[in-house]
Amino acid sequence: MDELLRVARKFGLRVRIEPFEIPGVHAGGLCRVRGRQLILLDQKASVVDRVGALAEALAGFDLETVYVAPEARQLIEATLARRRESDQQAERPTSLNGSVGASAAHPQIGSAEVHQLLVPKPGLRSTADRAPRNGEDDE
Repeated sequence: MDELLRVARKFGLRVRIEPFEIPGVHAGGLCRVRGRQLILLDQKASVVDRVGALAEALAGFDLETVYVAPEARQLIEATLARRRESDQQAERPTSLNGSVGASAAHPQIGSAEVHQLLVPKPGLRSTADRAPRNGEDDE
């Protein structure tokens, strides 16, 4: 999750993790508040769901402009591929009974991909215990 948070900061996005008053279908996502883009994540959601929501929010940005660790890039690109597949399914004509070939609902990230990202890498420290530096948002 730390790598995804770092990438969000590189794109100039604030990330706020707060408990949502009303549990939603999603663990959060990209939104606009007072003209600024912001990623809101539900503190009550599981870490896997928050990582998925963060990857989904970042999937709309040009990853070629910033360094993204390979595991995080793979997760974001998998999210983007699912989004494209979902969009294609939504564009397919419906059958006579009104159903579509597959669900065109909001694409979800596979938990195996998220767990791979969450496994600590040797030699890397978590930034979770570190105080924010000057100009950084606190999660």
